Amino acid sequence: MSMCVTLLMVLGMWSPLQARDLVQPALSIEGMTQEQQRVYLDGLADGFQIINAKIQRKGQPPMYCIPEKVVILGRDLLEFAAEDLQGPQEDLTIAVSGLLGLIERYPCTKENGEAPPPTQKPTTK
Repeated sequence: MSMCVTLLMVLGMWSPLQARDLVQPALSIEGMTQEQQRVYLDGLADGFQIINAKIQRKGQPPMYCIPEKVVILGRDLLEFAAEDLQGPQEDLTIAVSGLLGLIERYPCTKENGEAPPPTQKPTTK
């Protein structure tokens, strides 16, 4: 009987330690509550959309091309950033990583209506 109790105690102590070691720390913004992070990241997502539209109006190629029915939220930016980062990070680090994630996931192609700018080769005469 005491052998079974000892075995259960050892297994009970080992399992939580092993499970904790397998779980990666969640990505978060240093010094912000979850609600503050949500508001900040939603604002970033909106800001990226505004900047992308503004540069297109100026005749420049967009940074990324989101399909018409897709809406990007702050949680999407956090998800993109979490692929490269973990644990507490500075807000700017997450913002840059989120933007790079948008650019990687939604490149501009002929299929989504926006062709990337053509590369021009120097002409020789």
